[in-house]
Amino acid sequence: IKFDPSRNFLLSKIIAKKIQKKLKDKKFDLIVVHDCTIISFLNTTIPIIIWTDLTFELYQRSYFLNYKRFHKNSLKSGHYLEKLSLNKAIKVIYSTKYAQDSAIKKYKINKIKTKVIPFGSDILPISKKLFLNAQKKNKQNNNIKFISVGVDWDRKNMDKSIDVVKELNKKGINSSLTIVGSQPPKIFNIPRFVNIVPFLDKKINKDLNKLKKLYFNSDYFILLSKAEAFGLVLLEANSYGLPLILSDIDGMKFVAKKDYTIFVNKNLSANKIALKILSLINNKSKYRRFSYNSFLSSFNNTWAIASNRLGKVINDVL
Repeated sequence: IKFDPSRNFLLSKIIAKKIQKKLKDKKFDLIVVHDCTIISFLNTTIPIIIWTDLTFELYQRSYFLNYKRFHKNSLKSGHYLEKLSLNKAIKVIYSTKYAQDSAIKKYKINKIKTKVIPFGSDILPISKKLFLNAQKKNKQNNNIKFISVGVDWDRKNMDKSIDVVKELNKKGINSSLTIVGSQPPKIFNIPRFVNIVPFLDKKINKDLNKLKKLYFNSDYFILLSKAEAFGLVLLEANSYGLPLILSDIDGMKFVAKKDYTIFVNKNLSANKIALKILSLINNKSKYRRFSYNSFLSSFNNTWAIASNRLGKVINDVL
């Protein structure tokens, strides 16, 4: 990728004009956007709030390993449009502190103007009674069930997750992995212990119920992403009390907590990651503690809480 087509002056100006037409002769209290660049050239007196998960700096640095090959004009326009938008907004909200830090350091945005409000889980926590009943059954008996959810096979590093579960099987731990939403490359041979589930649309009840069932019947959630802005699926796993196995990258380090997560260096071998997981598998009391902590955290990660926090910001602005 040598040029980012979504971040250029012409496109931003076209979108700004379209928004201005929609605003004409109408009265709005404020504008809330997720994508910064759509308001870079917007000419309006209506206060603007940005609520997003990444700055352009983090996006091009973390999501593209070959970002240095970006054309210098693409980088220049991307940074310029970002700063233009951030300066235009009356309040800039990020879902993580590391994104907030990037805005302050890279784009010189006043910290007072920024705020951190994490996103919420798309799946509400199960009842405490249901969770405790599941714990009593001690799900991780004969077959350890891992689940991983994500659309981008390469960025989510699904190959590595498969290798980790393969290593556990080699060590005599009967393990399986369910991958939801990602399709492997055509030349990839799927091992027998891996189950590929096509993308499930949570807006469709049938798909949502299937996803919930997959979470409920799993023992661990694993996601060894190369890059992650926030990781909503981590919150979904919390709703079912699943201990997490995650790569120690910025997006996920902010979202997940150490008292229910095994963080692993992204360069760590599959064998060494398997050994870390094995120490948790062999310690049932620690597993139960991790599971309970994961479940408890889900009550702080709802959209109701996130929207209440946003509401307070809106009231302050108005």
